[in-house]
Amino acid sequence: PAYNIASVFRITGELDREALQCSLNDIVRRHESLRTFFRLVNGDVAGIISGPAPVEIAETDLTDRAGEKAGKEAESIISDLVNRPFKLDEYPLYRNSLIRVSSGEHYLVLVVHHIIIDMESHDILSRELSLLYNNSRNKDGNGISLPVTRYSDFSIVQKKLIEENRYASLVEYWKKALAGQSGYLNLPLDHPRPPVDTEHGDMLRMDIPDEVVSGMEALSRTLNVNLFTLMLAAYVVILNRFSGQSDITVGVPLTNRREDEWKNTMGCFVNIVPIAVDVAGDREFRDVLGDVRRAMLGAHRNQELPFRMLMQEIKQKRDPAYNPLFQAGFTLEHPMDLRLQGLEVEPLKIRR
Repeated sequence: PAYNIASVFRITGELDREALQCSLNDIVRRHESLRTFFRLVNGDVAGIISGPAPVEIAETDLTDRAGEKAGKEAESIISDLVNRPFKLDEYPLYRNSLIRVSSGEHYLVLVVHHIIIDMESHDILSRELSLLYNNSRNKDGNGISLPVTRYSDFSIVQKKLIEENRYASLVEYWKKALAGQSGYLNLPLDHPRPPVDTEHGDMLRMDIPDEVVSGMEALSRTLNVNLFTLMLAAYVVILNRFSGQSDITVGVPLTNRREDEWKNTMGCFVNIVPIAVDVAGDREFRDVLGDVRRAMLGAHRNQELPFRMLMQEIKQKRDPAYNPLFQAGFTLEHPMDLRLQGLEVEPLKIRR
């Protein structure tokens, strides 16, 4: 379930069930990644692309429950949908569900496994679903005119680059960028580190006050950086203070879609890159921010090297108790922006 990318919406108004169905059908037909599942073929994992077929939308009617009871039952159903794991060898690797709590109120739940989409794909999904639904409501038979490149073509391009050894300059950049970095983050822990790294963990939620967010946005404008870079620099400083070490490496996901041909294609393009910063000495925050900005710019220009190849080239001594190259990550995500004509659509926080 850690790799389930989920969005939940409370929809108020008269939902057009047929328009929703047709829109999802068109999107799955358009994007082959959504029709992909995985099997072992001659000992290797291979993606199998299924043909287009009507999308299933599981529906649950809770209109006969009292208000509070319906809400609790809906919450339980949503939790199961969001946290239930997928079997990668079974199609589909997504699930859609519609929960009706009254004639004018529904919950729409969209869950997709990360292996076939990334967060950029999430934005594509929201744009296309909004456009197709609204066109259907307006009796506009036009679909989406923007061309879409097949995700499988991206895999072919990557394979060709590897075979032709065209990653040499990228390898050179990353070796230089990570020179002198230990690759380990020694945070003070309240329990002994297990001998083998596990996926066990928990989530701690906190709300940042609006005035703090406004202050950060104003500061980022003053310092001529985006909000992500400013927050990443602050995170680096926090890790430095807690760990007491000067070499800090943070894993950051980049879209890996610099070529225009991939801009409208759903799939898992994302590449995790290590952002390495040395915060030794008595430095001001502005200096650390400058180093983080330069590291991010360099990472964007050299983001195409697959993480697996990067690990092979760096040749860091592997310790099963640690994730390789970095043990802290940072990302800034926004909720899926779904705009459906005639409806009030509210994205909801998801409990894991």
